[in-house]
Amino acid sequence: MEQVKLLSWIILGLLIAKNVPYLTKNRIDWVRVFAFAYLTPCLFFSSIYRSDLSLLPSVELLLTYGLCLGSLFLTLRWWLLTNNQNTASGSTIKAIAALYPNAVGVGVPLVFSLYGAEAELILMGIVVTNLVIVLPLINVLLIRSGEPGFYTYRKVATDPILLSIFAGLIFNLLGIELTPIVINGLDVISLIALPVILFILGASLSLYRIKTLIKEKVFLLLLVKVVLFPLLTLVIATYVFQLRTIETQVLVILTSLPTGINVYLLSERYQVAKEATASVILFTTLFSLISLTLWEIIINHLTT
Repeated sequence: MEQVKLLSWIILGLLIAKNVPYLTKNRIDWVRVFAFAYLTPCLFFSSIYRSDLSLLPSVELLLTYGLCLGSLFLTLRWWLLTNNQNTASGSTIKAIAALYPNAVGVGVPLVFSLYGAEAELILMGIVVTNLVIVLPLINVLLIRSGEPGFYTYRKVATDPILLSIFAGLIFNLLGIELTPIVINGLDVISLIALPVILFILGASLSLYRIKTLIKEKVFLLLLVKVVLFPLLTLVIATYVFQLRTIETQVLVILTSLPTGINVYLLSERYQVAKEATASVILFTTLFSLISLTLWEIIINHLTT
């Protein structure tokens, strides 16, 4: 299963960083900066550039996803801000960590194997929505937090991650053809980007003690990601918008996926809630081995 592969890269990074003295904090940070400044933008650009923007899901499906994601995000962010003494930026990162799915690394192969090509096209529509709407909005919220040391809008205008997203969108919309050399280069970079990022995530976890990660008190975030988000989605999709069976199946599986690596990229980029974000990614990926199976059984029972 794909989540096993993802978890393997994280654990590999953790074990090597723990047992190889050469991987000091400074060297881990150097690789992390390289990955986030160069590999990640290439990965985002390639994803957007290759996406078929005409294959967006139905308006009702997008409304279901947006309503569930937005309502839970605002509620969770408010609760974290008022009850856990989190900063505005910390609350934003933790709230989105409890909701943002790993739709590409785990979702695409899983959904295709379960429900076929039509389901994969629906999922890719959500992937595009996340990349061009959700991530930029989260960046704006982080900037508007007004905390010392954060990016200004001027700095964000030159941020490599956002630039890569919008550049990929423009190239896609205008139908600009890239040369085979560039496309092949992007393929190579995209192939190594995700393993490197996951490896660095695991190596970064080695800098913290397990007790420190547990003290982050991410139980609420895990509960939202594994139970509340897919449950709310199932209810809204079935009883409010009455989506087609395949749309409901895709959405429920999507919302029960482990947290996406993009959230970790944001936490590293803004240096906010890194330990909590890493913990959520690690534990949701681990728990997904069971939770995804359970949700698949539930929705198949309810939709057949």
